[in-house]
Order: sequence, then structure tokens, then C-alpha cells
Amino acid sequence: MVKTYGWVLCLVFLGCGSTDVTATGPKAPPRPLTCDFEILTSLPMSGYQEIGTVDVTPGGYGVNQFTSLGDFKDHIRENVCQLGGDAAFASANGFGMYIKASVLKHVDAPPPAPRPVAAAEAPRNKPAGCEFDTQCKGDRICIDGKCVTPEPKAAAPAEASSATPSAPTAPVASSAAPPAKGSTTTGPRAAASKATTAAAH
Repeated sequence: MVKTYGWVLCLVFLGCGSTDVTATGPKAPPRPLTCDFEILTSLPMSGYQEIGTVDVTPGGYGVNQFTSLGDFKDHIRENVCQLGGDAAFASANGFGMYIKASVLKHVDAPPPAPRPVAAAEAPRNKPAGCEFDTQCKGDRICIDGKCVTPEPKAAAPAEASSATPSAPTAPVASSAAPPAKGSTTTGPRAAASKATTAAAH
């Protein structure tokens, strides 16, 4: 009864404040009550998970009224350590008094997702014969999977002679000119001619 009356007197006449702890996330092993932790004024983007909250109700005459972040940290230290927290995110009301803290537990970042593996290219059906000319013997070449002898190349047309064609050779006149009229023929032919004339007479 005395304890009950004491609380009633505190709330009515002295305006005593209160501190309430609530577990909200996965349970973590408690830490020593004097543990150290990080006090934050903005939520971290990643790396932490909320495991509980600490609500501080201000009282009258400066009771449970914390405008200093250090004083607020000292007030909630046992609560944060009992929950097993590694950090606490402090929130203030419109009068600049810190009234709530989210207790955070550090969590390891998930491993990066494995990169997608490209599907292996299906093996192509190799032709039964050759694929390259180097697989054929001699001068043969590979056509449609077969080694064949290439067709002989057509001979290049002979180049036209660039020399100017020679003019036709003019007939060479005989050096022996026919005897002129009235000229006297000498030699054997003249003697035969005379003998023929004499026999005619």
C-alpha cells in the first residue's frame, strides 16, 4: 500500500516520468549493462535491424526530460544493453526533448547474388567431311565437306604484238632489161637467130 501511494504521489505532485521497454524484433543475447553502443539521430540505410524500442515519458520538474543526447544515452544504456543492441536511434519531440529510442542490432550484409551464368552453347553438328582446305591433300580444296581438285584456270590470252606490221615487199625488177629495138644481139642467141634467118631464105 505504501508503494502504491508513493507512485500516486509521484505522478500527482512531482510529475514522475516513466521508461518502457518493448521487444520488437528477433531476440538477441543481452550484453553487459554498462556496454557501449552508438547513438544515432538518423536511421542507417542498411546493416542494422530493429530489435526493440525504449519509450521515455517526461515528468514534471525536469524528471525524464533530456535535451542532451549524451544524457539520453546514459538514461537508456541499461535498457539497450539488456536487449542486446549495438546502436540506438534517438527521436525527439517538438520541444527538443528525446522521448524514444529504436534499439538496433548490427547484421551482416547478405552475400551478393550470384551472377547469372550464360547457357552453354549447344554443340554444332560437325560435317562428316572436311571443313577447311588445309584438311585436303595436295592442291585439292574443300567444297561442301568434300576435297575436290580445283578446275584448271583458263590461260590468259596472248598479248597482241605491239610492233607495226611490215609493209608488203615490192617485187624486185630483173636486172636484165629486154633488148631495145634495132639493137644488135651478140652471143649465142644472136648466132642462133642468124642461122634461122639464113635457113628461111
